[in-house]
Amino acid sequence: MDKKEAASGAAESCSLPEAAFLPLREGETYEPILKPRQKPKEATRYAVLLGLLFGAVFTVACTYMPLKVGQGVSADTPIAAMAIALAAVLKRTDALGENTLMECIGSTGSMVNSGLVFVLPALFIVQLQATFTEMVWTTLLGGLLGIAYAIILRNYFVVHMHGHYPFPGSLATTEVLLSGAKGGGSLRVILLSSLVGGAADFATNSFGWWNAAFTSRFCTFGSYLAEKYKLFFAINVEAAVLAIGYMTGWRYAVIIAGGSLFGWWVLLPLVASLSADNQAWMLGTAAGKVFQDMTPEAIFRQSVRFIGIGTLAMAGILGVLKMAPFIGMAFKEAIVGIWEDKKNTSAYVRTQQDVPMAWVVGMIAAIALMFALLIHLYYGASWLQALLLTLVLLAGSFLFSVVGTTSIAFTSSEPVSGLTLLTLIIGAQAMISTGLVGEVGILVVLLMAAVVCGCLWMTGCFVGDLKVAFWLGITPKTLQIWKVISTLISAFIAAGVMLLLAKSMGFSGPGSLAAPQANAVAAVIGPLMAGQEAPWMLYVAGAVLAILLDWLKVPALAFGLGLYIPLELNTPLLAGGGISYLMAHSSRDALLNQWRQRRGLLISSGFIAGGSIMGVCSAALRVLGYDFSQLSWGSTENPELYSLVMYLGLCGFFIWYSRRGKPTG
Repeated sequence: MDKKEAASGAAESCSLPEAAFLPLREGETYEPILKPRQKPKEATRYAVLLGLLFGAVFTVACTYMPLKVGQGVSADTPIAAMAIALAAVLKRTDALGENTLMECIGSTGSMVNSGLVFVLPALFIVQLQATFTEMVWTTLLGGLLGIAYAIILRNYFVVHMHGHYPFPGSLATTEVLLSGAKGGGSLRVILLSSLVGGAADFATNSFGWWNAAFTSRFCTFGSYLAEKYKLFFAINVEAAVLAIGYMTGWRYAVIIAGGSLFGWWVLLPLVASLSADNQAWMLGTAAGKVFQDMTPEAIFRQSVRFIGIGTLAMAGILGVLKMAPFIGMAFKEAIVGIWEDKKNTSAYVRTQQDVPMAWVVGMIAAIALMFALLIHLYYGASWLQALLLTLVLLAGSFLFSVVGTTSIAFTSSEPVSGLTLLTLIIGAQAMISTGLVGEVGILVVLLMAAVVCGCLWMTGCFVGDLKVAFWLGITPKTLQIWKVISTLISAFIAAGVMLLLAKSMGFSGPGSLAAPQANAVAAVIGPLMAGQEAPWMLYVAGAVLAILLDWLKVPALAFGLGLYIPLELNTPLLAGGGISYLMAHSSRDALLNQWRQRRGLLISSGFIAGGSIMGVCSAALRVLGYDFSQLSWGSTENPELYSLVMYLGLCGFFIWYSRRGKPTG
């Protein structure tokens, strides 16, 4: 392996040394690509402006896609690819530091908005309204709190545990950043994929040529199975959703889709076959009319998804229990770090310099004070209630940030949904115990959960960014300062996109965005705060299932996601994950397979960027009153069948373009 010192323009052609993956011995230090004595270009005008531009584009995409498919989208890798491609096209040398900062700034939108997309739509679902101001301040507080926790935890996860955690997502981003000598091919792949994916998804959402999903009801026999036996199949045909499956990978795609198929093809027919009395006993006040008279989709909303909620909540509890030793060590490292920072901040070399810990602690205190004041003064909660909810926010966010960051360090995925649900339930019980219930209680608990959710995702993802900086030798303090600045900008963009989507498409009912996490949150918070009888039997069934899955070594969180996300959004994961597996085994040449799989990752990034942006454009046109499907040429007679034809064509393009060309350099 070539271990050239990263001086001048040679940095981009280097590979990570073997020491990047091995634990350090006593007294040993890691030597990054850019040495501590070097002063690389980092926060240049070029890097900052392009980072903010990429951030604006991907904030739109990463706000739309989670509401569409229920999964967060990481912008790290596509932005890194675009950064190194632009540097090659513009012939910028020594651009490793600039490209890394550009990726850090640009990916903020995909990190800061999880509370906005996973929690706040629940306010609309329960017939309350989230204002633009509430969207902005919850996003800001969650993002800034997550940055503060990431700075505190950096030394433990990034330095102290070096070589113990693989950080697969960070490693992928690092390898892309180090591939800068390969030219502008990556940019071309992303741009063409963006055009294809954007055109396909714009047509899907704006015209009536084909449906957004292909279902088993396209024929008479399929309709008969759905009506009589509640057996149903559906697959979303949008390019961006297919790309999510590719990025998920075959293993987790199979687990998530397996959970969905188990729910729709086993649990749903089983629940539907129960008598009305047994249904009422299981569902409590959630029982409506007899399930035999309902569609499979309606039965899913009133039964199976509650089992998924129980599975997710128990997966969060199991995660906390498993991570208890790590939580203790991380907390100890944080306290020691604060103390050492106060004693001597000048001893740290450039590659170990953080924002002063006194500033970090002050930011956490300011966030806590601001949240308590808002809850007390603006929403009318008592001081006791405001302080109690603030305590839940601080304790839950820090505790679960350690759990989530550990998950990202091992698997590059984070159990945000389950951990947020746990915090939500704890906060709801705290408010009920102090007498704050009804609409005000629901509002303040959901706002708290939105801040926590945003904090969890930001902490884990930003620690991943700081791991990239550690491997490459980028100054942590520079990334930390600009992450704060980009969070302030991304919060307003994400809130604007969210408000547009809420007005144009909504989050419940036919034709709306799925927003599965928010629907699950609404299903939990409503009965809790209104004093209604919740479907506890289904929650317990999901919890027992999570314990069983954990015993069988099956990721309970992934399986639970499949249980409560609609079927049509899980089955595309199999298609995308299958293409990923195919590219990884498409020839006998391991290097060629790796190149094709990475090219597929760039295609996925283009599909997500183009599809998401054009999806938002379609929503904006809908708000303005443009409905092309009503035009004589804007629809077809067999949209369901054309959905299948279009989807097969999209998959064919993905496979062909992934295999096209040969690796160079």
